[in-house]
Amino acid sequence: MKSQLVFNVLKIKNEKIQYDLMVTAEELEITNLDLVGPVHLTFELYRRANAIIVSGVIDFSIRLICSNCLKIFEQKFSERVYQEYIKGKEPIKNYFQQLEDIDFDYEYYDSDFINLSGIMRDTIELAIPLAPWCDPNCKGIDENII
Repeated sequence: MKSQLVFNVLKIKNEKIQYDLMVTAEELEITNLDLVGPVHLTFELYRRANAIIVSGVIDFSIRLICSNCLKIFEQKFSERVYQEYIKGKEPIKNYFQQLEDIDFDYEYYDSDFINLSGIMRDTIELAIPLAPWCDPNCKGIDENII
């Protein structure tokens, strides 16, 4: 099955093309999260000089466990995504060279196709809080239970 997130870079022109896609956790190869329903991707794809630009929004819902009271709850997310794909091999960084913020916006490719599932999956995974709370005023586990 051909993924709807694989694009031929030879067909990408300078004009922005809008995409509005619904994809599943399986298409994004997400196995460790409890996504509720499909993931909604709204993004534009275009060429700028020697780079392919992806810019848009990822909307999704996920089932989480409150780290305070252990209740299962659903939370909606709307995350911005931005990535520049540059043709060629990734330059080798000196071990002691400090990375700049801009270094995280670049991804390199060496074929005629780019697969956006990686950046979409990473954006989703990085949006999940390490210690989610079901409610900002959550009282925690009831002391009478213990």
